[in-house]
Amino acid sequence: MRALLLIPLLALGAPALAQSAPYDAPAIPPAVLDPALPEQLGRMAGALTHAFMNLPVGELEAAIEGRPPSPADRRKTVGSETRRDNPYAERDIQRDVASSAGMVQQSARAMQRAMPAVQRALGEAAAEIGRATANLPDPTYPRR
Repeated sequence: MRALLLIPLLALGAPALAQSAPYDAPAIPPAVLDPALPEQLGRMAGALTHAFMNLPVGELEAAIEGRPPSPADRRKTVGSETRRDNPYAERDIQRDVASSAGMVQQSARAMQRAMPAVQRALGEAAAEIGRATANLPDPTYPRR
């Protein structure tokens, strides 16, 4: 019943919601077009992998099992657990990350080349929407 009382209040706000401001496509951030970005992404992938391998997991495992963490739990990391089954796991992961860094760099370069075209297309779409909606009746205009 109370919800029915709110309907007239929502109707008052409808004209304000119906009006749309012209859309300006956002500017491309300069950092995205920085020529050094692809190389930075490649280096970051290696650093993130190293940080992930050193992530402590033993206390989390103990919490999931519902027991207090032991000193051995406090020493467990993702790297120590992966090395337990494969002593070369960390080296293999670093090698995989290094080989995929080239792919990340190529993707970043492709994105940088595509950004001006995407920006232009967004601007054209915004202009087209503006032209299409320019002659719509104003919902706040008094009716006779």
